[in-house]
Amino acid sequence: MSRQVDRWVGNEPHNFFDVLEAVSCFVFSGEYCARIFSAAKDKRHLYSPVYYATTFFGIVDLLSFLPWYVQQASLALGLAGSSSDAAAVFRIFRLFRVLQLERFLTAFTLLDNVLRASADVLVATGLMALIIWVGGAALFFLFEQHNPNYRECDGTSLR
Repeated sequence: MSRQVDRWVGNEPHNFFDVLEAVSCFVFSGEYCARIFSAAKDKRHLYSPVYYATTFFGIVDLLSFLPWYVQQASLALGLAGSSSDAAAVFRIFRLFRVLQLERFLTAFTLLDNVLRASADVLVATGLMALIIWVGGAALFFLFEQHNPNYRECDGTSLR
């Protein structure tokens, strides 16, 4: 009896939740393909499937099912162990799509608009931040390399 419960609640492969995840990924895949197909007829997406695929919701839709397919392919090819659950982080995107939270939160639509409008500024700012971060780390390494005040812990001061 307990073995059947373990299989049912998710402690063994091919349990109820694994099957539910597979079904939801198939449904989301079909929905994504239908959205891509119908974007060519939708004025909101400027009659372009590429435009829809690069919007915030298009990317969230893709991330809601694509990692599951990658995980299944890596399991089939033997690249990942049978207990590998590396794509589990992306389940939150699937939950986001199931609950359709974007209909209740207009902030996501505004965020998408702002990211599109200021993409060049964000890339330039990110590049400058990376240069300062790596340059500062290199300077700290060079200047603190032979610091006479540097002290190594021997473990006795932790008591």
